[in-house]
Amino acid sequence: MALPQAPTDSYRYEALARREIRVVVLYPLTSTGEIRCDIKRVSIDEHPAYEALSYTWGNASGNVPIRVGSGILLATKNLGAALHALSPPVSQRMIWIDAICINQNDATERNHQVLFMKDIYTRASRVLVWLGLAADNSDAVMDYIGTLNAEPDLLEHKNWVYSDTWDWSTCRPWRPLPVTQPSVDALLCRPWFSRVWIQQEAAVNRETIVICGGKKVKWNQLFSLVWSYQKPSREGFAKDTMSNDAQAPAMLLLNIQSYTYDDIPALLVDILRDCTYCGAADPRDRIYAVQSLARDPDLDKLFLEPDYNDNVSTVYTKMAERFLEVQGPFILSWAGRNNQRLRELPSWAPDWTVKNIELPSIIFKAAGNLPWNCKVRNENGLSILFARGVTLSSISALTDVPAMPAYHGRLGEREVFQSLRSHIEACIELNELQKGGDQTNENRRDLWRTLVADSTRSWTRLPKEYGDDLVTFPEWLASYQAPAPSTIPSSYLEHLETMNMRGAFIYRRFAIDSTGKMCLVPYSTRQGDSIVIIAGLTIPLVIRSLEKGRFEIIGECYVHECMDGKAMEEVRQKQYEELLFC
Repeated sequence: MALPQAPTDSYRYEALARREIRVVVLYPLTSTGEIRCDIKRVSIDEHPAYEALSYTWGNASGNVPIRVGSGILLATKNLGAALHALSPPVSQRMIWIDAICINQNDATERNHQVLFMKDIYTRASRVLVWLGLAADNSDAVMDYIGTLNAEPDLLEHKNWVYSDTWDWSTCRPWRPLPVTQPSVDALLCRPWFSRVWIQQEAAVNRETIVICGGKKVKWNQLFSLVWSYQKPSREGFAKDTMSNDAQAPAMLLLNIQSYTYDDIPALLVDILRDCTYCGAADPRDRIYAVQSLARDPDLDKLFLEPDYNDNVSTVYTKMAERFLEVQGPFILSWAGRNNQRLRELPSWAPDWTVKNIELPSIIFKAAGNLPWNCKVRNENGLSILFARGVTLSSISALTDVPAMPAYHGRLGEREVFQSLRSHIEACIELNELQKGGDQTNENRRDLWRTLVADSTRSWTRLPKEYGDDLVTFPEWLASYQAPAPSTIPSSYLEHLETMNMRGAFIYRRFAIDSTGKMCLVPYSTRQGDSIVIIAGLTIPLVIRSLEKGRFEIIGECYVHECMDGKAMEEVRQKQYEELLFC
């Protein structure tokens, strides 16, 4: 986002040396409430004393003039409110503020300074998070958060406890919060929480203060509130105290922050995927803002130097090329037309503006031990991916695109069942039709394994006994007459919840391929599309034929009994094809 247009006596920036940054020297307000400051150049290597501000720029309308030395800069209304609140009563305050300390009209400087962002926030004496002015009973919420114990152990991922299935027996009434759910939701749904840059700004410094209006709380006190909801047994809060829309951005922040304090190998692709749930005024920042947070052993080779002269598609294509060159074709699992909004992207480049729920490729090995061999070449202005692979089959039949509500976290029992029921019935019907009515217990177990991609929510393979208690599920489903939620057998409910939470089933279609195998495919798959295994890729892909012998990737898929290299053994005698993707 560009800053508001400056007046004629606007502040003139001096060029920075290679390792220099600027800091704002903020003075007390004038008697008329005018904001006054200077800008000071300092070497980041000399460890200057300063605080760093984390905030959202907000709407560019309603500009606020800021006196900078003898010049003027225009700031957005939200930044003006932050500076007004942070102005010291006496003396001065040193703060790093991106909109003021970086010349936003100089692309070269912007490219260079973005490289320092992690260091800037890490070396700050503390980070000041500005949520905005008081509104929606935020004072009461902040007062309550201030009474909570800060739990520094939550910054370390090793202290988190997960369960692969929800313990429904704990869903009993707990004591309510002393503030209303809408008030808590309103605070946690403020734009700051979903901004992509805050993943870096808030994650790298333990000394963080959260400010809303005239109230302040410690960073960990805020997360104590969210964590208590995530794990009701910790503090005894009521289930459904706050919405998933409110808690999800804060939990993502906590998750990203834990990477910086634990020895967790946070791969770059995982960081990029997680941050698709963040907002970004400039889509290029979905890479530039978070790549330095990764603890990827290949980060030096993968790191993409910021260049705001490149358009979004160019940046995303360059990133995909880096992944292909350094780490092989696994990045194709996130690519495909099914997961693209930017149509000018080649189909093999992931679109990081799209929230993508991928299959758990890490637990599969569809290509066996076949080494990868893929290259990108430019042909007549098009970036073409050359990859070696084998065609397994084509799509013979598939269910309709499931009509399901948008997924916003854990659903209630009735919601889980009602949202999945019609799709489950369609899958059972298609399977029976293709199998000629041959519905053995083994066939039914294979169906259920296919619907969840043979994996649990924690990305492990399903146990052998999975599905044994669902052999009679079709008969029970046919007789279902909308009973109370308590009449749904707990064993069925557990599996329905697993399917809902994994997301693989909800966002894909059930299909049968030309060899009779069950598949889980992208929702934009068509009858006649091909299924291929690319050398070095852990899961198969659905692809579509184009003209001149080229293809486009639709997306990754699950093919039952073909996820462990068996298919590659069967076709070992075949000649591998060179596939061209655009």
